[in-house]
Amino acid sequence: MARFRILAVFLFSLFACVNNTKVTAQKLFTEGFITYKIVMDPPANQEGLVQYSGTYTITLKGNKVKKELKLENGFQTTLVINYDAKTAFSLKHIADKDVAIEMDMDKLMQRGKKYEGFVLKTKNNATQNIASVKAEEGTIIYSDKSSVDIFFTKDWTLATTIFERFPNMRELPVKFTNANDDGLTIHFSLQSIEARPVENASFTIPAHAKVISSKEYEQLKGE
Repeated sequence: MARFRILAVFLFSLFACVNNTKVTAQKLFTEGFITYKIVMDPPANQEGLVQYSGTYTITLKGNKVKKELKLENGFQTTLVINYDAKTAFSLKHIADKDVAIEMDMDKLMQRGKKYEGFVLKTKNNATQNIASVKAEEGTIIYSDKSSVDIFFTKDWTLATTIFERFPNMRELPVKFTNANDDGLTIHFSLQSIEARPVENASFTIPAHAKVISSKEYEQLKGE
């Protein structure tokens, strides 16, 4: 059970906040796919838990966003957000059932508030070539003086916030590590970026999935 609780915390921190930023740039990324390789290190005090690895794919099309986590152990989950319709659904497979959990949009948006107002400082022009993009090394400093090291690229400019810890960040995050309060550490490294048309069908809820509320989901987990 501890293993799944840690996964749940990780997923919520990943999926919780995506909001829109109006920008103008030559290579504005508004439609396509961004995929990261991820490695999840369990808390040091959690015996019996193992390291997880997989991919985290973000699909964008205007005000529609889909986030898909796939781990090598077969676990997967998806979040679909439609800002025009002001809806968010978490797609999961539970007890041999495919469900679409309707999320509270206000709560999703609020989670990123504490990260707003950060400053991104470049480190001595240090760069790496990662996934065919030029990545600059920098540090993000938050209003509470906490910080995180990051590689980012200016090759692409984001029109949409894709990580709750980097609200309104226009540069594309390329390589970074999230350290959660519970000791879980998640490493991200850009694997690929594809700017190309995306079908609207990519953001629809599967017809066979049962739509349930967050409260119903909690009850289903307890069965």
